[in-house]
Order: sequence, then C-alpha cells, then structure tokens
Amino acid sequence: MPTTLPNPGAAGTPSSPGSADALLKDFYLPKIVSLLNEKHALLEKLGRDPSRFSGRQVKFPVTTGRENGIGARSENSSLPRASVARAVQAAIYSKTLTGRTQFTGQMMEKSKSDRGAFAQDAKRQMEMLTEGIYDDTNRQLYGVEVTVGSFTGKTGLFGYVTTGDTSAIQTLSSTANLVKGMSICFGTVAEFGNGSWTTGIIDSVDSSTQITLEASVTTVTNDGVTRGDADGVAYDAELTGLEFIVQDSGTFQGISATTYPNWKSTVTNASSAYYLNDDNIQSMLDTIGDNCGTEPDIIVTHRTQRRLYLSTLLPSKRFAGQDVQGGFAGTLAYQGGDKPVPIMVDKQCPSTTAYFLTTGDIKMFVEQDWMWMEEDGAILNRVVGKFNYEATMTSMRELGCFRRNSHGKYTNLATTAA
Repeated sequence: MPTTLPNPGAAGTPSSPGSADALLKDFYLPKIVSLLNEKHALLEKLGRDPSRFSGRQVKFPVTTGRENGIGARSENSSLPRASVARAVQAAIYSKTLTGRTQFTGQMMEKSKSDRGAFAQDAKRQMEMLTEGIYDDTNRQLYGVEVTVGSFTGKTGLFGYVTTGDTSAIQTLSSTANLVKGMSICFGTVAEFGNGSWTTGIIDSVDSSTQITLEASVTTVTNDGVTRGDADGVAYDAELTGLEFIVQDSGTFQGISATTYPNWKSTVTNASSAYYLNDDNIQSMLDTIGDNCGTEPDIIVTHRTQRRLYLSTLLPSKRFAGQDVQGGFAGTLAYQGGDKPVPIMVDKQCPSTTAYFLTTGDIKMFVEQDWMWMEEDGAILNRVVGKFNYEATMTSMRELGCFRRNSHGKYTNLATTAA
C-alpha cells in the first residue's frame, strides 16, 4: 500500500505541534489509524466488531444444526416435538500486533531547533511504519498453515525448511512474503517454546524456494520459518487468517468440525489441473449455497488467477462485441449466479488459491485499536546504549467467524494456461 500522510502545517492541517510526542500522538495517530482501518480493501469488506471483548476473550454462540420441531401432521395427531436449535459457544482470544520505529538523536535535536525539518523526517518515518504495519497485517489475514513438524493449526509461519543446511543458503517450502533485510527465525515447536530458535537476516530472495542470509546458520529439515529476532518470534501469535478459517477439518474457535459437520467450509483441491473459470466459480457458489442457504458475496484471489480468468473471457469480448459474461462491472465480477460477485485481487493472497467469502460471517474483533505505547507519559523513549529514541504502536485484535460453511476455497489452482 503506497502510504502518503499530510505535512503538518499544510493546507487543512494544524501547524507544527509543540513537541515530538504531540506530533506523533495528536497529529499522526488519527491519520494512521484511519489508513490502517479504512483503506484496507479486505478489512473494509469484512468489517469490525469493537464491542464484545471480556478481558482478552470474545465468546459468541454458533449454530451448528437446524431446528427439528418442524413437520406436517395429519388431523388429530401430535405436534412435532420441539427442540432447542443446536448451538455451541465459540471463543477467540485477541492477538497483539506491534510496529516500532526509531528516531536518531540528531533528528530529535531538530525537533527543538527546526520543527519544520523534524516534521519532514517524522512524516517519512510514519509513512514507512504505516506501510510496514499495513503489509504485515494484510499478510496475516491469509496465513500459512504448515502441516509438518507438529505445526498444524499454528499461525505465524512463512513455511518450513525442506532441506536442512549449515550455510547462508536455505531451501524453504516457499519464499512468499520474504524480503531482503527481514529478520526471520528457524526452529521446532519446542525450540520456539523454549527460546532456542535460530535467527538470520535475509540478504536476498533467490527464487520461490531459496533465500540467502547475511551469515551462515544451522537448520534442520522441517524447521518452521517465522518472523522474529533474538528477543521474540511471531510463531503462534499472529492473526488467525483465512487459511485457518476456511477449512473442512480440525478444531477452530474451540469447535470441532468432526463433531459438528456444519462447521466445515467447502474446500476443493484443484491439483494444478485447472484455474479459475466460469464453470468452477459457479460450481463453488452452488455448493456453498446448498450447504448454508446463501452464496458468497466476494471472491478473493491473486492477480495470477485474475489474469487467467480474464483470458477465458477475452475471446467472447473480442469477437462478440458485448459485455463479457463474468466480465467487468466497475471491477471484475462474476455475473453468472444470483447476483454479481466481485473478484478482489490481493498480492498477498496465495497465487494458487481463490477464497469465496460471505463477508457478513467474518469480522475483525478489536479489543484495542492502534495506539502509541506510552512510558511515564512519553511516546518517544531513549534506546538503551544509543543516542536514539523509539516509539511503539500496538493493537489487540483477532479475526472471528460466525458460520464456517458459508465460505469455500480452491487450493492448488494452476498458475499457467493449459
């Protein structure tokens, strides 16, 4: 997300605040919160629920069956036996998301003598921080489930080591969302739990399965790969993304899909045999509609699938000279069902996946919106051992789902035309 924040003192904005803390808190914070909450395409579709937390937890009932006291009866016979519609209690726990930035001591000195220059430095820092938080939160909305090494059901992983090594070159299941300069950690479930993980900084992303680190590290096959540093890791601490929500097995929000079959999404493995087209889109919409009574209202996928889907529409558009069935309606939308279903593209959605979502059934539960951490009333605090000052933003939130069977997905879609 290209991020542009206003300049203090620009038209329509207040003049430069009287202190660095005031600039961050009073001027930039409301604008950053607005960008992170309102300019995020998928979050905007899903919506927010800020009111349900009790402590760090949200509980709500989920219907897992139908009312059975229904039926026709002959004259003078007993009425159907009434029953309580089956519902179980779902529970989610908020996750703490964090973004940190530093100002050099020299920049802080500018805040005393040249507020305009400091404001420009602060603007750049705030834009970088906002973009970083936005991208990382967006990545977490999808999530990656690793099913080796006892990682099943755990959030916060990029993938795993496919071949252990003792060099700077590491071979992974995927390098998606890894970038140069990122600090990552390798380890097992036990090592992430006891603090004995291995840390490295990415020097280059060489291919879809290989990275080079700035220094050699020792890894073992099936080690998990997570974001982190020597002080902590993101393993099992990130948002519960769509990869975990839109599933047809396992326990989610404390409810077992084995015990409650309605607590399953429709999941179809394409086995790389096909990509998105009108037929399989309609098939997924029909299946979900049959399962829960309503069809999804949005499809979320990668630009690769959009491009391939468009390739199936272009011939009819080119030669028929009319609107394409499933074609453009402002944004690309499939129009073969009961209503147009927008196809939203996100670069951080896996290129082989297409999600079919009923947006009213997934919400972002917000315990605490984005805010600055304050220490003794100060946002900017001295970094121990350095002439630097740092500021930290945090938010506590989690994705939750009311109905799992109103969603579906295709996995392992083809990424090239046949």
